[in-house]
Amino acid sequence: PIQALAIRQARLVRDPGGTRGRRANGHAGGASGRWEESPMLLQAWTKSSPAKLLAAQQTLLHRFVRQPLTGSRVAGLNTVDSGQVSDGVTVVLAHGFGSGLGFFYRNFDALLADKRVGRIVAFDWLGMGGSERPDCRSAPRMPILGQLGCNSRFSQEQATDFFIDPVEQWFKELGLSRVLLFGHSLGGYLAARFALKYPGYAEHLVLASPVGFSARPADTLPRSDIPRNLRIIDSLWSANVTPQQLVRVSGHRRGTQTIRRALAARLPNLVGDDADLLAEYLYHITVAPASGEFAMNSLLQPSITKTSAGVYAREPLEPILGGLEAASLRVVYGDHDWMRPANEASARSALAGLRR
Repeated sequence: PIQALAIRQARLVRDPGGTRGRRANGHAGGASGRWEESPMLLQAWTKSSPAKLLAAQQTLLHRFVRQPLTGSRVAGLNTVDSGQVSDGVTVVLAHGFGSGLGFFYRNFDALLADKRVGRIVAFDWLGMGGSERPDCRSAPRMPILGQLGCNSRFSQEQATDFFIDPVEQWFKELGLSRVLLFGHSLGGYLAARFALKYPGYAEHLVLASPVGFSARPADTLPRSDIPRNLRIIDSLWSANVTPQQLVRVSGHRRGTQTIRRALAARLPNLVGDDADLLAEYLYHITVAPASGEFAMNSLLQPSITKTSAGVYAREPLEPILGGLEAASLRVVYGDHDWMRPANEASARSALAGLRR
């Protein structure tokens, strides 16, 4: 049904109006942009647009963050910056899959209250959140038989570089170095890959609930041997069908309901403005044109065994993390973290190798 809608994907291009230096949690500002050849059908169906996405981000941050934040577009990446508020370390925040910098709305003030933290800068990965969104011919989309008209034909390395190369340019343009780089979930995996390829920018690396430490289990069941409901999910995953596409095809009313239900199930403690404003923000970053979300299949792969189910990186971190230079590394998983069972042992092994 997604292909049947024939919604054209589009590029998010740099804003020629120059929005740097305007308040991201105040009035107008932030990393604004427009879609080249605006996908009017998509905007009409979803009742979303780049302006609405950024407005939702600004409303969320303005409501919960006391520290003034400057919004800008840097190297194509949507960015908010607290500026230097003390002599402490600069903390760079990198979100996970299907998320955006707005999800750190409760962390800005809390971190800056610690005198060891002097500045916070958060960004959206290329193709996600409010950053530029290259179309499917330039995004990390796995080649699928029958979908040959819109594939980037990226190698595994190119799919990773799609995300981390712009971040290196972002660091250069902002003049950042020796930062504490914090990455969550897929953002943790990509932060580690960034630190491996571009040593020197991150003096400290903190990975929270990172995916991708361990290799896919050798006893992964073939698709024919797994339950039907899981077989459907595995087939959709392999066909580049993402959760975001399912929300887009639902339209505005059902899409917003889906987002609210998902958010309530995942974060049941959220109530009031937290729930309402975060749901509004999440809806708009979800239904924006597909781009970086294709990392779900190009960087990750599901695995179902007789005793477990999980998600694994196609290029796991454990074998390559020994190349990490001049960065202290911390890996954090929650007590009830769904990423923990598949990754904790490999993460501990990788950390032990670095300490030897």
